[in-house]
Amino acid sequence: MNIVIATETSFPYGKASTNRIISYSRGFVELNNKVNVLCLQPTENTEKIILNKNISGYYRNIHFYYCCKTTLKPDNLLIKVWKYFLGILNGIIYLVKIRKQIDVIIMYSNSAVYLTTFFLLAKILRIKYIQEKSEYPFVLRKKSFLGKLYAKIYIKVIYKLFDGIFVMTKPLYEYFFPKVRKKAKVIIIPMTVESDRFIHHSSESKFDFEYMAYCGDMGGNKDGIDILLNSFKIISEKYDDINLVLIGSSSDNDYFNKLKEYVKTIQLDKRIIFTGNVVREEMPNYLCNAKILLLARPSSLQAQGGFPTKLGEYLSTGKPVVVTSVGEIPDYLTDNKNVFFSEPDSADKFAERVDFVLSNYELALKVGNAGKQVALNTFDYKVQSKRLLEFIKNI
Repeated sequence: MNIVIATETSFPYGKASTNRIISYSRGFVELNNKVNVLCLQPTENTEKIILNKNISGYYRNIHFYYCCKTTLKPDNLLIKVWKYFLGILNGIIYLVKIRKQIDVIIMYSNSAVYLTTFFLLAKILRIKYIQEKSEYPFVLRKKSFLGKLYAKIYIKVIYKLFDGIFVMTKPLYEYFFPKVRKKAKVIIIPMTVESDRFIHHSSESKFDFEYMAYCGDMGGNKDGIDILLNSFKIISEKYDDINLVLIGSSSDNDYFNKLKEYVKTIQLDKRIIFTGNVVREEMPNYLCNAKILLLARPSSLQAQGGFPTKLGEYLSTGKPVVVTSVGEIPDYLTDNKNVFFSEPDSADKFAERVDFVLSNYELALKVGNAGKQVALNTFDYKVQSKRLLEFIKNI
């Protein structure tokens, strides 16, 4: 098959959404299919390290193309608007040129403009049209009157455009299934991970000390960074030979700076290390050399519907993982068997579980190794890309 994935996210370097696209695209390619990733808008902030410099090329035999002819976000508002519509125009031109080579378009976007525009194009070109959803819509939106009205219209109209939707969890399936048109199909494709990136990693640590690690976005409180910091404050009093490494950054610089200031306030700035963004190729080094991997995600609507991609990466390392029992995570993992669960929303409870792991580390490594098997058998990209491909073929 010839598969096009249209997205607003960066490629081939980025965050969880980029890794998600790479994982199942890699699976498609290895099953002898062709994949084109269309980046519909610039993704690189000129004030930060620019990771994606090429407007087109191949990554792991996955072809990508930046439709607006640049990866760099412009500062000028008028130019931003121009680039937005240029991305749409060039995306249409590109798809029309290769129309005979396209079997399906997968939309990884929430933009009503993108979704309706490419729906019309898919109809004209008689191409199947699919969307991926990894969380509830409008969870983080401000609920003004106009915002509520827009959300209501969006939800009623947009999801009926697709021939199929694949979602990450059962709650998302139950949410979206009644909202698609009658003949459309919905399937659960859980979090996917390229396990081999971590299982076969053996390079030496970048640090000369033992550490626990978290990786992800430091903005907002989706992953409970405040809980994590406060739990480490408790742990640090008992264990003075292990540090905490926080991998990643945030688009919200104010919040990120507040985190750093808080770390100074609790006098742990020498023991809590912020790495900033880490490129995809280096992530296995940071995770595989950690003593424990941590995720203190709080209970929330977002946690209920979503499933953290980083958890698959954590498990693939074979290291002990301490995570809060939120959402569907307990449906796949068992406490003290292949993961260590903590109650959500409590720094004290999370610290207790970390303390248990550190005090029983030989047992913890056995649990970590069992977690690796779950990653291989359930979440590995080879397993889930086959399921997704069959879903697309059936549509």
